[in-house]
Amino acid sequence: MNTNLAVSLAILALTFQVHAQRCVEVPAGLVSQYRFEEGAPDQPATGAGSILDFVDGSRDGTPGGGPVYRADVGFDHVGACQYESNTRSLELGEGQWVSINSPFIFHDQYGDATLEFLVKPVQQGHVSLFWTRPDNNDQNRFNIAINSDGGFGFDYRDPAGVLHLTPSHIALFQIPVETWTHIAVVRDTQSSAPAHTYDFYVNGVYTTTDFDPDPNLPTSNQAWKISGREFFSFTGSVDEVRFSARKLAPSEFLINAMPPTLLTGHVAGDGSFVLTVTNAPASATNHIQVRTNLSLGNWQTIASLVPNTNSFTFADTNVSHSAQRFYRWAGIP
Repeated sequence: MNTNLAVSLAILALTFQVHAQRCVEVPAGLVSQYRFEEGAPDQPATGAGSILDFVDGSRDGTPGGGPVYRADVGFDHVGACQYESNTRSLELGEGQWVSINSPFIFHDQYGDATLEFLVKPVQQGHVSLFWTRPDNNDQNRFNIAINSDGGFGFDYRDPAGVLHLTPSHIALFQIPVETWTHIAVVRDTQSSAPAHTYDFYVNGVYTTTDFDPDPNLPTSNQAWKISGREFFSFTGSVDEVRFSARKLAPSEFLINAMPPTLLTGHVAGDGSFVLTVTNAPASATNHIQVRTNLSLGNWQTIASLVPNTNSFTFADTNVSHSAQRFYRWAGIP
């Protein structure tokens, strides 16, 4: 077949048929993510199991008191299983909560772990944003709190009721009220073992560390709550509550997700077809795949590369061997 004709067809195939695939499997360590995308704006969340875990679709969450879905978000795209649009949040007021029937990420079922969430609090006194047991008993739980002027508090009581970490009514740092803020808490159980450390990040920036010299973590695998602690209800909005069973680096936080990998191409002077890949994960294996018919056969990996940056090029010298070639990027071969 004429080489120029084959190259022309290859360009056509690339232009109209490339499908970028940034996340083809659940990212390492991702346990759960409550995104609140399942509801309609300005409508209350109702019904048992209506709050979904985005990772596996589990119907873990049950709202109480009618918290309201809003089209008010802090970031229009976030990292979930892949680079996702973010269009909803959940607004809670007095007497409203969500009960989630799964173990909390900082209880003793997990070691190293990361909690992330977006929060937009109003001005209020000491309240419990996350209360990690289904009732009001003040033991065997974490209390992740918002205090006056956006003060952030974080403590836990062990199964015997002994308090660990800085009492949650004392602010570790301040966040603005009436403004969306991303908070990440990263627990390290190994670097200072047997002690645990908790590193706190605000909008991806390291802020402070709290030290637990004698850990005795809560053992409860019962439901935990977003707000819902009697007399300490949180007022404000929350979004993108994500659990990871490992220490995340700031570059891996949900607010730092990169857009999907993209392919463009051109014909080189030697007749080869040169692909340019952008928004690729650096220092990770990237696969270039090809097929000659989208209805028949499978994608074949023709190159596996580990770039030092987020963009790279690859020349396909076999372009003249087929009437058409369809290209895509993939994270696994």
